[in-house]
Amino acid sequence: MSQALTVLNNTDLALGGIGTGSKLFQVKPSTLELVQKMSRQKDAKPGMIRDTATNEHFADMKLVMLFVPVEQQQLFTKGQFNKESKVCFSLDGIAPHSFVKEPKALNCATCKFNVKVSKNWQNWRTGGKNPADVPPCKNYYHLVVAERSTQMPYYFNVKNKSVQEFEKAMENVARLIARMEANSRMQNKAIKAENDAIALKHAEAVIAGIAPQGSEPILKPYVPAPNIFDISFKIGVTDTADGNFMLTFGDFAVMGDEARAEFGQIYLDFVARKAAGQVVSQEAVEAEMDAAVAESEKDAVDAALTTPAVTIPTGPITGVVVGKDEVITI
Repeated sequence: MSQALTVLNNTDLALGGIGTGSKLFQVKPSTLELVQKMSRQKDAKPGMIRDTATNEHFADMKLVMLFVPVEQQQLFTKGQFNKESKVCFSLDGIAPHSFVKEPKALNCATCKFNVKVSKNWQNWRTGGKNPADVPPCKNYYHLVVAERSTQMPYYFNVKNKSVQEFEKAMENVARLIARMEANSRMQNKAIKAENDAIALKHAEAVIAGIAPQGSEPILKPYVPAPNIFDISFKIGVTDTADGNFMLTFGDFAVMGDEARAEFGQIYLDFVARKAAGQVVSQEAVEAEMDAAVAESEKDAVDAALTTPAVTIPTGPITGVVVGKDEVITI
C-alpha cells in the first residue's frame, strides 16, 4: 500500500496536484439511485440500481467507499416530494444548508422536525401507526463511492428503509477496520524492534569507522493504518413488505495490497481535484437530475396532448444548483 496515504495533510496535498494525471476524475461523478415503483425518471426500471447519467441498470454492484458516509436530512411539504416542496435540508446533518430560505431551526439536533428528536415516533406507535405521525424530516446517508472493477466514481444516497440496513452493514466495516488496526499494530511493533536493532548496529558501525559519519541507517517502513477505501462490499436490492424496494449489503472484504494502493490513489486524486474545483458537487448533480425529470415530464405532456390516455407524471426529484464560485461540499 502506498506510503503516501499516511500523509494526507502535507504541503503537496494542500496545494493540489497529487494524482492529477489520473484519467478517472476527468469525468464527473454521476449518481446511483435505487429505482422505486413511483419513479418519474424516464426509462427507469423499478427494483434496479440505476446510473442516472447513462441510464444503465444493475441488479447489484461491488463498491468501495472513498469517504466516511455523511448523514444528511431533508424536509418536504407534507405529501409532496419535489424540488419546490423541499422546505429545508442539511448536507452535514448538523445545520440547515445556506440555500434554505427559511430554516426550521439553527441546528438539526434541536429541531422539532428531526426524526431523532421528534416525539412523533411515540405518537405513531401508540396512535394506531397513523402516517400523519411519522416524523417529517427524513435522515439519509450520502456516499462517495467507486465501482470495484471499473473504478468509476458515483454519488449514492441511501434513503428510507435502506438506512437501517446500511447502518447495520457499517458495523461489519467497523469490525474489519478494527481487525486491520490490530494487525497493523502487531506488525509495526515487530518492525520497531527490527529498526531499533538496525539503528543500534549502524551507530556501532559509525563509531568503528565502518559506516561514514552523518549517514543514516536504512530502516524498514511501517505498515500504514487502514483506510475506509481498503474495503469493498456488494449492494443488491430486495422487496419490502409494503411493495417497495430496499438495498441489501454483503460480501465485505479487505482488498489486496495492489487494489488498496489503487483506491488510495483514487482518494488522493479526488481530494486534489476537489481542491482545484474540478469535482462536480452533490447539489449540481442532483440539479441535473431535476432537469432530466422536468424534460421527461415535458415529453409526457406533449404526448398527452395527442394521446390523452397517457398519464402525466408530476414533480421533479430534489436538488439545488451550485454557483460556479461557491464552495463545493461532498
